[in-house]
Amino acid sequence: MLANDVTSFYREMSSLARILPSEVKNYLRKVNTPGYARPVEIQGLDEMTRLFGNIARLIFFSILNGSLILGGALVASSPGMPGYYGVSLLSWILFGVATFFGLFAFYHYVRR
Repeated sequence: MLANDVTSFYREMSSLARILPSEVKNYLRKVNTPGYARPVEIQGLDEMTRLFGNIARLIFFSILNGSLILGGALVASSPGMPGYYGVSLLSWILFGVATFFGLFAFYHYVRR
C-alpha cells in the first residue's frame, strides 16, 4: 500500500517536472505580449513628478549656495588679497553670486 502511494507520488512529480518548464515558458510568452498589459493610470502622478523636480532644484541651489558661501569665507580669511572693507574682492563676488542664486531659488519657490 505504501509502495503504491510512493510510486504514484513519484510519477506525478516526474510528470510535473517535465511539464512545468513548458508551462512557465507559455505563461511568460503570454505575459510578455503587448495586448496582455493593462493600462495603468495613477492620479496625481504629474503633480508628484513636478514636486520632486522642484525639490531637486531647491536642493541643487542650496548645495551650490553653500559651496559659494564656504568658498567666499575661505578666501576672505586668506591674507594678501585686494579687497574692500577688509574682505577680498573674490569673496565679494562669491557672496554676490550666492545671493543671486539664493534669491533666484526663493523666487521660483514662492512662484510655484
